[in-house]
Amino acid sequence: KATVQMVMPDEDDIDVVLNDYTKIEFKLNYEWKKVDCEHSTTFTSVPATLVPEQITTYVTSNFPGAIIKKLENKFMGWEIELNNGLEVKFNNKFKVMEIDD
Repeated sequence: KATVQMVMPDEDDIDVVLNDYTKIEFKLNYEWKKVDCEHSTTFTSVPATLVPEQITTYVTSNFPGAIIKKLENKFMGWEIELNNGLEVKFNNKFKVMEIDD
């Protein structure tokens, strides 16, 4: 339902802002790198189809009721931000490496 409002390419990536304030960052090969639904008026959380099953399982087990507002696919792993303000970093094998508030 949301549409592209702005595209901002630079030398490292492509930032896209939707008209509902969802932000998506793409690598130069057009694979998504980061999805930010913190201010989205369409999505209350990062769409479940984008979240790896291991991360979903971890969040539902350890933070019942929490919602993933940001998801970033990094070179060495993953990083999420929950609606309670916690940031959780995972390595490529989905082992939790750090929890920051």
